[in-house]
Formats: sequence, structure tokens, C-alpha cells
Amino acid sequence: MKRPLATLLLVAAGCGGHASNAATQPQPPAGEAWLTQQQVKNANLVVKDVADQDVGGAVVTSGKVTFDDLRVSHVFSPVTGRVVRIEAQPGQRVKKGAALAVIESPDVGNAFSDLAKAHADLEAAERDYKRQKELFDAHAASQKDYEQSLDAFRNLVDLGGTGHTI
Repeated sequence: MKRPLATLLLVAAGCGGHASNAATQPQPPAGEAWLTQQQVKNANLVVKDVADQDVGGAVVTSGKVTFDDLRVSHVFSPVTGRVVRIEAQPGQRVKKGAALAVIESPDVGNAFSDLAKAHADLEAAERDYKRQKELFDAHAASQKDYEQSLDAFRNLVDLGGTGHTI
């Protein structure tokens, strides 16, 4: 690979010359340093015209590659489980609410099972309440049985917040 390479090396030489030489040579302007031919030779400097030169394509250095903390979001699952499928790839832009991964979770399975059992318990308590009410209204059941079924049904309705009106 050819790149223009321009290198300028200025070496400020100490007072190695004689006072008489300084008077005969022109003085450099402020902010510049001039080297004599002898100083260039003593410093083993090579002076070349600016030109295209081959340079290496790799720069060897040490460092650490990390994420930009301002552009990274940490995502956590609300349940434990095993990731079975990844829906979004690292670096992909996603919108809020988009699926990132599919997780098989025993916790979620247990929650659905508990929900189904709660619905079944509610339906059973509602049936028992209605049956006890009919029997009580027909004077075929005790008030105690009717009130127990009513309390059981109300407790389940209050827990579930199903909107049933009793």
C-alpha cells in the first residue's frame, strides 16, 4: 500500500557551535530550529524528499475492545428457564415489546397450571353456591351450608378479581 509519508524531525541542538560561527550564519526565525550539515550527520538523520512510500497495513498496539455503554441495554428475563430460540441478533435494532428470545420455563408452566386450577376452583365454587342457593330457597338445605358456599365463592372471586357480582 502506498501512502504519502512526510516526516519532519527537528532536533534542537545545544550550544555546540562556536560564537564566531553563530555570527556568520543567518539566525532561524522564532519557533524554528535549523540544523547544520554536521549536526544532521552526527544525529544519523536521513533527509528525503516527500514521496509515496510503502508502509505496513497493520499497526501493532495494545488495547481493549468493548461495547459503548451509552448504546448498550441490559435485558433480563422475569423468569428462569432455558433459551430455545433467539429471535433478535446482537447489534440488531429492535422496537420496544419485540421478542428477543423464546424461553422454556418451568416457572411459566407452573403459573399456567396454577391459573387453570384457580379457574376450575372458581367454577366449582360458583356451581356449589348456585346449587346451595336453590336448595336453600326451596327449604331443602341449611342456612349454614348456603353461607359456607357463599363465603367460599366470594373468597375466590375476591382473589381473582373476575368481576363477578354476588
